Amino acid sequence: MEQNGFSEADIKKAVPYIWEGTTKDGLKKVREYDVEYRRQVEDDIAKASVKIINEKSAAKEPFFLLVGLTQTHYPNVTSPEFSGKSSIGPYGDALLQHDHAVGEILDAIEKAGIEDNTIVIYISDNGSTPIGGPAEYRGGSNGMYTGELGDGREGSIRVPGMIKWPGKIPARKDNGMFATHDFFPTLANIIGAQVPTDRPIDGIDQTDFILGKQENSNRESFISFIGNEIVAVRWHQYRFYPKPFMSAPGNPSMAGIGGVRLEGNSMPYFYNIEKDPREENNLAAVMGWTVPHYMQAVGTYMKSLEKYPNPAPVNLTEFKK
Repeated sequence: MEQNGFSEADIKKAVPYIWEGTTKDGLKKVREYDVEYRRQVEDDIAKASVKIINEKSAAKEPFFLLVGLTQTHYPNVTSPEFSGKSSIGPYGDALLQHDHAVGEILDAIEKAGIEDNTIVIYISDNGSTPIGGPAEYRGGSNGMYTGELGDGREGSIRVPGMIKWPGKIPARKDNGMFATHDFFPTLANIIGAQVPTDRPIDGIDQTDFILGKQENSNRESFISFIGNEIVAVRWHQYRFYPKPFMSAPGNPSMAGIGGVRLEGNSMPYFYNIEKDPREENNLAAVMGWTVPHYMQAVGTYMKSLEKYPNPAPVNLTEFKK
């Protein structure tokens, strides 16, 4: 079997092991995370989550459970129960397995009798890869928005998110800007915990917004990075790019994580994503009044680096001693 030009043996050599904590001094090697275990890891994550839910609810203990499901990340292989069951190939099979795992976790919360006292957040970490790369890697849709997994455009960064808290969060939909960082101060506020004051906090408290006590989100801007480099700034409905994203040449051509960015002539590219979600009409020549808002967001971030510099990012193309 080959995936994206690599044999199963190649992948097996490169994959890490799964570890679990044992003592304060170290970790215990559990098993190799190879392609065969990739097929069932989603189910095992769901089972482990259900076990924790049952134990904590039986003990009447409050708990926070972060469930990092793996589908639909490459390689899209699934357990026999789901292989070949969808009408759209391996990507669809992976979605079925993922959906089943989510259902098991939600069922466990309901059966434990804690549904009305549990906040459930469902959100993806990034957009999909509908265009770039080999067919086996592709799948999903970013809707009307342009962008691929690994770039900084709206389709890469903007994902659907759902929050459920029966009797507390009213049923509705909203396009207000909400960053993953915002969950920290928001949940801290809800449970009455103190947010640290000795460091900058990227998140914004959105408690009143999600509880329906105010109409609009408290967030007006959001900065996207690749490494430590600012690659995009969102302010209200406008997106700014210091360098535009392009597909890399090749067969197939690669956008997103395999793409490139172009140097400009000192002006960012920017788009009104409500009017132009495909980001086809660069407004640099006619909407200059928005630039100060872009610069203010960047300036506030740059100021924070004077006292709190970023750690060095991972980079496989720049080499330092």
